[in-house]
Amino acid sequence: MIIVIIGVTSWPGTARLVRAETLKLRKLQFVERARAIGSSDSHIMRRHILPNVFSLIFANTILVVAVAILSETTLSFLGLGDALNFSWGTMLRNSWASGAAGLPEWLYLLPPGIAIVLVVLAFTFVGQALDEVLDPKLRKREESGGKNRFKDEPAAPTPVAADAPGEAFMPLPPSDSGTGGLT
Repeated sequence: MIIVIIGVTSWPGTARLVRAETLKLRKLQFVERARAIGSSDSHIMRRHILPNVFSLIFANTILVVAVAILSETTLSFLGLGDALNFSWGTMLRNSWASGAAGLPEWLYLLPPGIAIVLVVLAFTFVGQALDEVLDPKLRKREESGGKNRFKDEPAAPTPVAADAPGEAFMPLPPSDSGTGGLT
């Protein structure tokens, strides 16, 4: 039940972001051009608006899920969650209530705490990675031959020469003439 309450109370922020972005995109030239050639509203929404808003929806959803996990854990730790469901917040509360923080059993607090941190970080990192993959602005820049910051540039080839047919290749020493040792 607590998850339903968190879900109901967290969607208005996402709705406001999507509405603001849609209103901004509605005024741009590519939407006006699509409207000028007679495209229907559903076509404009499906082909022009939604691809540009999807990355925002996705990124915000990932952040909302992380906040929902932290909210549920906090409410369960404070005793405001569902007592019948077992969660990380309930584990922390039961450990804290039994005095594990002051006794040598403080290690009982670590597993649920570490699990909460790891799950929230995993959602955040996966969200950022998928946002970079799904963002049409980044995709257009990479397709147009722009510099991709995620790939290493290939190293310049080192000139090599063999003195005899059976010898291994050895790099030539650099020369002062700037030709890389080749003349």
